Amino acid sequence: MTSSTTTSAAAAPAEPDWLAEIRDRAQTATDEPFHVTDCEGDLSVWRQSALTHVVRDTDGQITGWSTPPSYKVTDHVIEINLVTWDDGEDPLDDQRRSDIHGLVTARDQDVPRLLAHIDQLHQRLARAELPCPASRTWPQANR
Repeated sequence: MTSSTTTSAAAAPAEPDWLAEIRDRAQTATDEPFHVTDCEGDLSVWRQSALTHVVRDTDGQITGWSTPPSYKVTDHVIEINLVTWDDGEDPLDDQRRSDIHGLVTARDQDVPRLLAHIDQLHQRLARAELPCPASRTWPQANR
């Protein structure tokens, strides 16, 4: 009697260090999401956990908040004093607003979504990779 052993799928390649580092940063973002405030020319990024009296809509987005009377230095991530109070009044201020919103969105939403998509692709790839049976021989190329 001959026995043959097959493996279920080829071993997944090791994840690159840079991807593991991105996952670590993404986990921090998940644990401590940011919130952008833009009030009367003061553009700020806060850790959501530092805000008080937070009101959220049905999608979980913050629609109301109060800044805390006291907080850790790391809770107020950045503060930019703009020249204008409203969008459309100064192109440079508009760019700063757009940049800060883009960075926070990338950190808190885009990166976790992309990592989840990478995980789905890895799972699909693992299912698609079937082991070659040991008994099968492939024709050799003409020499």
